[in-house]
Amino acid sequence: PPAAEPEPSGEAFGGSPPIAPTINSATHPKADNWYGTSTVKIDWKIPPDVTSIRWLFSSKEGEKPTQVLKPDVSSSTQLNIADGMWYFYLQYKNEAGWGEVGMRKIMIDTVLPVAFDVGLLDQGDNANTPKFSMKTTDELSGMDRYEIYIAGNQVGSVKDADLTDGYLIPPQEGGVQKVLIKAYDKAGNIRESEKEQIGRAHV
Repeated sequence: PPAAEPEPSGEAFGGSPPIAPTINSATHPKADNWYGTSTVKIDWKIPPDVTSIRWLFSSKEGEKPTQVLKPDVSSSTQLNIADGMWYFYLQYKNEAGWGEVGMRKIMIDTVLPVAFDVGLLDQGDNANTPKFSMKTTDELSGMDRYEIYIAGNQVGSVKDADLTDGYLIPPQEGGVQKVLIKAYDKAGNIRESEKEQIGRAHV
């Protein structure tokens, strides 16, 4: 068969508006993850035919960008952003007009989990399975996990979803030992709680 005719370039049809930009973030790399930083760094790649850019950083979903940038600006840094869900909108223009709007969700949680106490669930003097109580909450991102330290050594970690009726204390020597619990929310914020715990040797 004869060789196919080369496809005409876009300019032959008057071109088409740009596709929606892909928006990246070095500080908040995953759009569906919470992060504990209030500084937001955003960047994007600009196609060579772009003649104008407009953007908007908003706490509302479904907005349209309104602020015009020079066509060589390819990043933005937002400082001291409040906790919550935010949206970065970006739109390119070329000779054919404004293109589709790109959107990037940013989720910020800088607040520590709620303060909590470490307790020892009373299961009787002869119980061989003593447990810690150490549950807490986090309003925005939610709780992720708890790390357990006894006498300065990490002895365990448990996901918040798995912590239903306390945490089984690993075997330990008797005597007074310091217990430290680090409670992490899903943004990586840590609330610590410690207690001088009277240990009991058990197997």
